[in-house]
Amino acid sequence: MDALKEQFTEQWLEAKQQIASNVRLRVSLWIMLFIVLVYPALVLHDYKLSLDNEITKSLEREARVLRTANESAWFERAEKAKETSTQIERYFWQAESAGIAKATLLQTLNEWTTQSGFSNAQVRLEEPFMIEGQDSIYRIAGQIDITFEAKNSMALLEKIESNEKKIIIESMEIAQRTRPVHKLVIAAYFQVERSS
Repeated sequence: MDALKEQFTEQWLEAKQQIASNVRLRVSLWIMLFIVLVYPALVLHDYKLSLDNEITKSLEREARVLRTANESAWFERAEKAKETSTQIERYFWQAESAGIAKATLLQTLNEWTTQSGFSNAQVRLEEPFMIEGQDSIYRIAGQIDITFEAKNSMALLEKIESNEKKIIIESMEIAQRTRPVHKLVIAAYFQVERSS
């Protein structure tokens, strides 16, 4: 046991001597000591911050749950939402498929342009596409190009606006070329009936 103690003392003295004579070794030891002492404090600080954030999120979630539980007008809101949905659906066109929807809209627009006194109207429709999140509602956009004649153009606009099933006029432009051109960019929404 004495030999071990003596050897340890000898090694310790040699290490002290090397530390005293070697600046790099001294600096390295101070850096290691700093890391050993400071790193656990940094880890504990990060853990405390994450724990605080978790507690804050839990309290906010609980507050939202309590606010929701104390809300008394859920049934009224549900009824109002259902009523609004029914009112909106009243304006949708109805069709059995997306193809029939496009054909119906094209035929209707051609009839309206003819009834309004236009013989050379150009009606172009894009392919129907499903509205995201709505499995039976399709949007069909298109463009109507007609020669501008104030009386006939107003008659066509009146047909579009007064129809129970709505067509949205997204933009309207009257351009002067060799003859005045009236361009309408439109969109219609179809509810396609799903066969069960």
